Amino acid sequence: MATLSPPFTSAAAPPSAALAPSPRVPWTIWAGTLAVTSASIGGAWDVSWHRSIGRDTFWTPAHMAIYACGVLAAIVCAYLTSERPSGMTKP
Repeated sequence: MATLSPPFTSAAAPPSAALAPSPRVPWTIWAGTLAVTSASIGGAWDVSWHRSIGRDTFWTPAHMAIYACGVLAAIVCAYLTSERPSGMTKP
């Protein structure tokens, strides 16, 4: 009778690959990506809103998406500038 082998064998990945740390994307990159996406979607939405409805108020959803970009960018910039002490130079 034939024996079945497991679907994943040790030859599939070297043992060192299982122990190697995975590279992580910093949260600032994710926040920046979300900010740019928010501004792009909010800007296009705002233009279409103005063309179809006309003048609007400060609190429309399209404006909130644009403001979210500014808030996220400010948080990222504040974090990145406060992370390095003022006397420290780049290597």
